[in-house]
Amino acid sequence: AKPGVPIRNIFVFVTVMVILSTLSYYFFAGRRIFLYFIKQTLFEVLISILGLLYALPFDKPINYGSIRIGTLLVLCLFVNIIYILRNVPGVGLYISMFIATMMTILKASVVFVLFLVAFAVAFSMILSDMTIFRGFDIAIVTVLTMMTGEINYADTFSHLSSTGRLTGFKVELLLFGIMVIVVNIAFANLLIGLAVGDINEVKETASLNQAKNHFQLIIGSYESYPMFIKKIIHSPGLTIRKDKHSSYSQKQIWHNLTAKLKFIQEDKNEADQETNLKDLKTLVLRQQTEISRLKELIEDAKSDINFHGNINRTETKKLIDQVLQAIKADGSEKYSIG
Repeated sequence: AKPGVPIRNIFVFVTVMVILSTLSYYFFAGRRIFLYFIKQTLFEVLISILGLLYALPFDKPINYGSIRIGTLLVLCLFVNIIYILRNVPGVGLYISMFIATMMTILKASVVFVLFLVAFAVAFSMILSDMTIFRGFDIAIVTVLTMMTGEINYADTFSHLSSTGRLTGFKVELLLFGIMVIVVNIAFANLLIGLAVGDINEVKETASLNQAKNHFQLIIGSYESYPMFIKKIIHSPGLTIRKDKHSSYSQKQIWHNLTAKLKFIQEDKNEADQETNLKDLKTLVLRQQTEISRLKELIEDAKSDINFHGNINRTETKKLIDQVLQAIKADGSEKYSIG
């Protein structure tokens, strides 16, 4: 290396070149293996770009901007290592569970982002003279930190009191109260419920995803092999070849031993029986469906009969009451005349 060229820049550049040469394999490995590694490939391309931005040019001085890029590079490298470990038995299951939980949280993050932006705009407007709310980006990070419970209300209230804003209609206190109820209590509990509400289901889903990833990796790796390697590792169940290396006497002995052997052909009666069984199962299922429909119709008819019977009984009772009242009225009139 030239004088003044940091060795670490050269090391990062060489590492990036190795990563890019490895990624080129996925483009020629077949469609299945390419789609399986597409997310990891794109992430590693991002890592390579960060590495090139950090290392090139070789003789540039290390400033704060380079340190920022290096920080992102190290973080992405560790995230990539964790993502690769998801296929490792044991620890891979918990990494898959973590990914499934994060996907659930991301689905609910649309609502959270709206609340986050709303409170960040409100606080950056009304508390713009405070350092923690000066600027929209700083306000978003502050509100995001306040969501974890670090509201820092003492310093804020002290600042409001010193500036004489705790008089009249206290909008600042109202915003703090709404944020505590909506974000710190309601939304935080919602995220916890979504993340760990049914941990057994999350574990089963992660286990199935891990098995699916293993199968896709195995099948994709096999499909990416060249044809001559596939021919070497291929092991068919039965291969019939013409005998070209045995002597005449050996062939005669083999012919005598296998003369009475025949290939077993499929019995048509058995195939017909299997077809009949399938038809019978279909017929039984159809009859069960018809019986269920008849039961529902009978229940509907019974309910209609009960309904009309109740109406008829009510009308009959009313008619009897009217007749009795008429008889009583007629008897009382005769008694009064007599």
